[in-house]
Amino acid sequence: MTTISIGFKYNISESKKVRLQQEANLVIATITNKHRLGECYNLDEKDKKLYFYKCDSDENMILEGSVTGNKFNYEVDTSEFSGYPKKDNLELKLIVIDPDNSNLKVEIQSTISRIKTDN
Repeated sequence: MTTISIGFKYNISESKKVRLQQEANLVIATITNKHRLGECYNLDEKDKKLYFYKCDSDENMILEGSVTGNKFNYEVDTSEFSGYPKKDNLELKLIVIDPDNSNLKVEIQSTISRIKTDN
């Protein structure tokens, strides 16, 4: 292998990692916005996709391909979130995985919160 081909492989891998990081950041930002504005919701992972459900509706939103239009795989752990952001913080571990190479992944742990009220 030449130095140039090694450089190209490294550049492609790093570009994919940046896209994974961008996707993770955008998903976290979307969840944060929903958490701060919503009354009640649930976050669920099915078939490596993330679903956002409103408690009072059958309507759901799939959180995927938000940044680049690419489809990524997700894993999420919400550790006992009640669904009520006015009462609880959301402890979230989000993993975004490249569908072509499962070894390329980005993991983010975050606490998503808002001002608590008695209502």
